[in-house]
Amino acid sequence: MSALLYGHTRSVVAARYALNCPESFVRTPLPGWPRAACTGVISPAMSVRFAHDSVGCAKLSRIIE
Repeated sequence: MSALLYGHTRSVVAARYALNCPESFVRTPLPGWPRAACTGVISPAMSVRFAHDSVGCAKLSRIIE
């Protein structure tokens, strides 16, 4: 049985595609959005010309103005 290395995931970034597995996502809190988290799914740092972010909110979350 092989042990997983620290920071090792099943994600793959190739020249023409990327497979991002959930364990590789880093969730970041959003200022002004309590109980919400943002995940950068894909960005120009991965050699693409667009960005895709995903925001998840807990039940009864509301934006603080």
